[in-house]
Amino acid sequence: MSHDVDIKRLRRRATSGARWIGVATGVRIVAQFVQLAVLARLLRVEDFGLMAIVNVVLAFSQAFGDAGVSNAIIHYRDARREELSSLYWLNVLAGAAVFAVVWALSPLLASFYQQSLLTDLLRVSSVVFVVVPFGQLFQVLLERELRFRRIAVIETVATVASAVVGIVMAVAGYGVWSLVWAAIVYAVVRSLVLAAVGWSEFRPMPRLVPRECRRFVHFGLYQMGERTLNLLGQHLDKLIIGAIMGPRALGYYELAYRLIARPYQAINPIFTRVAFPVFSVVQKDRDRLRKGFLELIEVVAAMVTPLYLLMLVLAAPLVRVQLGPGYEPTVELLQILCVLGLGLGIGSPMGSLLLACGRADLGFFLNLLRTGLVLLGIWLGSKWGLVGISWALVIVSIPIMYPVGVWVRWRLVGMRVGEYVAHIAPYLGSGLAAAIVTALVHRVVPWPNAAVELMVPAAVGAGVYLAALYTFARWRLQRIVALVRS
Repeated sequence: MSHDVDIKRLRRRATSGARWIGVATGVRIVAQFVQLAVLARLLRVEDFGLMAIVNVVLAFSQAFGDAGVSNAIIHYRDARREELSSLYWLNVLAGAAVFAVVWALSPLLASFYQQSLLTDLLRVSSVVFVVVPFGQLFQVLLERELRFRRIAVIETVATVASAVVGIVMAVAGYGVWSLVWAAIVYAVVRSLVLAAVGWSEFRPMPRLVPRECRRFVHFGLYQMGERTLNLLGQHLDKLIIGAIMGPRALGYYELAYRLIARPYQAINPIFTRVAFPVFSVVQKDRDRLRKGFLELIEVVAAMVTPLYLLMLVLAAPLVRVQLGPGYEPTVELLQILCVLGLGLGIGSPMGSLLLACGRADLGFFLNLLRTGLVLLGIWLGSKWGLVGISWALVIVSIPIMYPVGVWVRWRLVGMRVGEYVAHIAPYLGSGLAAAIVTALVHRVVPWPNAAVELMVPAAVGAGVYLAALYTFARWRLQRIVALVRS
């Protein structure tokens, strides 16, 4: 009986956490939409290309700066105060080391891309590695205890501050520096507030004992390697495009990628950030893990599927509304990458399952395979420019997401192909029906402006999607609504 009570309590805390992360995500979506709409009209395409290179370097460096121990703390729920204190100062030292490395290598990277401004952009941006570790542990502890309300408030404050700084600097004519300082402000505000809140509840002891970090670092090394390879697979295209085609071409590609990344980066964390600590609690119960994972997949598929299919159909008015005139090359790239975004959206919850089961090693080898395929695809696709690279990424991602993904799910929790397909097929079918109707409406009706051209067909498509689900899979729709409302 006590076990059932604990599970019910865990579910309540998980749904509360998802609700608060959802609130923070909603604020972030609105802030990012406004920020990008303003910046795209004030900055050059090349500025977004330069910032894409900076973001890639920062993302890789962050993977090393964390040393992979954050997720280890959630997985090993019995960490003592002494161990946490050692891990805290280990992260601080790792962040300082990464800052020094990025500072030293910045001129070489600038020379490689033949963009002298990159030296200053990278050096200024690297200050985040000194600041972020002071709040990192406290965020992990809050996530482990499912205290997402506090995290949501902190992230909302940081998001708004970042958007305001970016827009004000762009209006004042600071160009690419408005993008850099927006990123810095978000990281600094978020970390300092986390540190202020965290130190009031848990004050790390002044100690750094290597043996106390050993089991966390052992887990974290695979996680760091897996995360690095995952980042390499995600950003290898940008590194190569920036090197061989220059910042202008990279700018068009980066903006298309930002748009397709927005749905799964907005929706998936609402559930996956909560799922990892919850799955970790029941990691020994394979049946409960499988059922929980299928629930997670179904909710995510129900939300991301119509978004990506409608984005594909309405790519042209979406680009005109979000970015303004002059970004026409982004439209075709966006349509192709929407297919990739749909796969990433449905597939990304796998990471929570791997970590909860303590299989960061398996994630490492999967990403090693993915990185090799991405490199091969980019090499072949580059012969046809940005369009070729985009299609290559879609094609090489399919084997990892599905044949290999099927084997991993069966290996971890005994999940069969049929039950997985049954949980996503209704949403794919309803989404395709909505996309077809939306495409017909969009093509037939003369539209007075881009905003109306985007909103009216999108509303029609959403209505068709819900009607199809209600007609052919009513009980699934009712269950999704109940899960989200809970």
